[in-house]
Amino acid sequence: MTLIDVAVADAAGMSVDAVVVATGPDLRVGAGPSGAVQRRAGPGMRDACRLLRETTFPHGLEVGYAVATRGGKLPAQWVILTVGPRYSRREDRAGVLRDTYRRCLLVAESVGARTVACPLIASGAGAWPAGDAVDQAVRALGEARCDVDVVTLVTADPGVARLVRSALG
Repeated sequence: MTLIDVAVADAAGMSVDAVVVATGPDLRVGAGPSGAVQRRAGPGMRDACRLLRETTFPHGLEVGYAVATRGGKLPAQWVILTVGPRYSRREDRAGVLRDTYRRCLLVAESVGARTVACPLIASGAGAWPAGDAVDQAVRALGEARCDVDVVTLVTADPGVARLVRSALG
């Protein structure tokens, strides 16, 4: 069973086997925490993403899916890039969000990662409401069946960390 933990931290500096980052379908990591991971990883990660776009994913990475690249200069050996679903008030996409977490763990398992740092996927500014994002993450990670020992949900917001601790009981 995977242990779920929480940290108020910068995922780019965490000593784990793999770090999950949000990306767009084009595998270009932007600003915020994802951009910090890419900058710290160095040009190798950017080059790996470009190669994936040119070869494996010429039409982009689909929402809910994940792929791994080497961690470059990060303390983590691997970076798992994923495309989370956008929140909608009209359509329930919670299942897609939970599947996104499960796929990230399967990718982590496939590269031999036993410890993973993961943000609240799809919860960036103006996206998934924090309370529900926490509930979906804890549910998905708690139900996951894989050989990942520890998943640390990483946030820069102490309030969100309190929500995670509360959801973990």
